[in-house]
Amino acid sequence: MSAIPNLPEHVLNAADPDADAAVKHRIKSQESAVHVEDIDQQVNGVANSNGIETGTQWSIHDTPIENQRPIKVIVIGAGFSGIYCGIRIPERIRNCELVIYEKNAGVGGAWWENRYPGAACDVPSHSYQFSFNPNPEWSALYAPSWEIREYLRSTAEKYGADRFIKLQHTVTRCNWNQDEGKYCNVLINARGLLNNKQWPDIEGLSSFQGEVMHSAGWNVEYDFTNKRIGVIGGGSSAIQIIPNLQKLPGVKLNCFLRGRFWISPPFGQTVFEQIGLGNSTHFTPEQIQKFKTDPQAWQNFRILVEADSNAIHASTLKGTKMQLAGQKYFEQIMKERLTSKPQYFDWLKPSFAPGCKRLTPGPGFPRSSGSRQRHIRSR
Repeated sequence: MSAIPNLPEHVLNAADPDADAAVKHRIKSQESAVHVEDIDQQVNGVANSNGIETGTQWSIHDTPIENQRPIKVIVIGAGFSGIYCGIRIPERIRNCELVIYEKNAGVGGAWWENRYPGAACDVPSHSYQFSFNPNPEWSALYAPSWEIREYLRSTAEKYGADRFIKLQHTVTRCNWNQDEGKYCNVLINARGLLNNKQWPDIEGLSSFQGEVMHSAGWNVEYDFTNKRIGVIGGGSSAIQIIPNLQKLPGVKLNCFLRGRFWISPPFGQTVFEQIGLGNSTHFTPEQIQKFKTDPQAWQNFRILVEADSNAIHASTLKGTKMQLAGQKYFEQIMKERLTSKPQYFDWLKPSFAPGCKRLTPGPGFPRSSGSRQRHIRSR
């Protein structure tokens, strides 16, 4: 009995027994190559090429559908962000051609370039690192630049980011090459904000016969002993440079400040007091060993550092009790450190509240301001 009542049984049974075999043979013969022209002419017996003659041969590739198309990514800069791209992009994106161009002879960005005396991170080291590669061996609460530079180099090597980095390659422009058809799908600017040296427009600077250097292009071979030195600026670099130059024998130092700024206590200093290290900013060998061998103690310390840093947020909100109290505290700290030259306090104190401009924790800066060998010029 036919399952289709409209067709008699003898009609259904009259089909050519070799038909199925013929169809299978035809399909098999066309598996390797199918012509668009054949398809157009065989769909319902009517050509559907809309009058356009097509003869392109299409190959059927045995390719998994989840495979992603090729993509090319170029990253400019191999500092923190560039190294991170060199680690995460290959992890997350398949079939990716990645290249990272770095203008310097080594990785690290600003930490490769800044080698002035006293160069260091001004936030706690344990908060200034990759979360996936924490370092229990930071030597100080504020790691020196050479230590951060080595951390970045070892991280790039450990996670394989260095294989994508081309050193001493400066990107001067990006444009489409129509003739060669060369391009990248994604261009990431990881140059940062501290990669272009800014020189002041001062008359006679180019003809000055003495030594001239930029904080981001420090001459590490120069001997500052018994020299008269002028430091222009009062930013984060200046407040690290000045106390360290002041220590050198025979130095006479003049600081030229255009603006005013708050000198805040070191970030995270209260945490050091909580763990028994007092006013020191360096970890003892015993403390470092404890961090290395006791993960819970190290984790607790990192949580304390983060909590202490986050707790100051309210001091940045205008008119809050914490902001007003913080301003009075900053004033007190600055006055105590400028007792030998109290007039400097009036020159340095800003008219704006703390937080309007980036805070500059400068251990040693206000004290060295009172040195007899050092003078501040506010005009």
